[in-house]
Amino acid sequence: MQSGLKHSLSASLGSAFRRYPVTMTLVAASLLTFPVGWLASLESPGRLFEWMLFSPVQRIGAELYFLPLEAALDRHQWWRLLTPMFLHFSVFHLVLNLLWVWELGRRIELGNTGLVLLATTLVSSVCANLTQYAMVGPSFFGGMSGVVFGFLGFSLVWDGRRPGQRSGLNGLLYAVLIGFMLIGFTGLLDFLVGPIANGAHLGGFFGGAGMAFLLRLSGRWPAEPAEPA
Repeated sequence: MQSGLKHSLSASLGSAFRRYPVTMTLVAASLLTFPVGWLASLESPGRLFEWMLFSPVQRIGAELYFLPLEAALDRHQWWRLLTPMFLHFSVFHLVLNLLWVWELGRRIELGNTGLVLLATTLVSSVCANLTQYAMVGPSFFGGMSGVVFGFLGFSLVWDGRRPGQRSGLNGLLYAVLIGFMLIGFTGLLDFLVGPIANGAHLGGFFGGAGMAFLLRLSGRWPAEPAEPA
C-alpha cells in the first residue's frame, strides 16, 4: 500500500515536471530555500539569508544594518534583484504563494511556453522588488507574491487580448485578487495578518502585464489555445 502510494506520487510529480517544467522548478526551488527565510523569522538569520536579501546588510555583533541598494550594484551583486522571491517566512506564507504559482503559472506555461513563463517570472520579480524598495526602502521582504501578481497581470492582458484563447481563470478571481492588492494599501491587511509587501504586489502586477503587452506587440501569441488538465 505504502509502496503503491509512493509510486503514484512519484509518477504524478514526474508528469507535472514534464508538462510544466518551469512552474514546478519554481515550486521546488521555493521549497528548498524555505528554511532560509523561516529561520530568519525566528531571529536566526544565516549568511545565506543575508546573501538573498534585496539590500545588502552589514553585521555588527548580533545586529544587521541595511546598506543602500547602490552598495549591492557597486559590488555587482545582481542576483539580489531576484533572490527575494525565494524567501518565505512561514509555512502559511509559502503554501499560499505556491498554490497560486501552480494555479497561474502552469496556465501561462502551457498556453505560451515555458520560456514566456520564465521571462514573466524574472521581469515580475525585478519589478516587484524594485517597487517595494522604492516605496519602503531597505527592509526584510520576500516571497513569491510579487511574481504571483505578475502572473495575474499577464493573464489579465492575455484574456483581454485573446478572448477566444482565454487562460481559463474565472473573472471573479481577478476581482478578488486585485481587490486584495488594493485593500493592502489601506493598511487593513497589515493590521489583520501582519506586514504585507504591497509595493511588490503592485510592481509585479504591472511587470507581468507589461510582459503580456510586449508579447502581444511582438506577434508571438501561440496559435492554438491550451487548457491545463
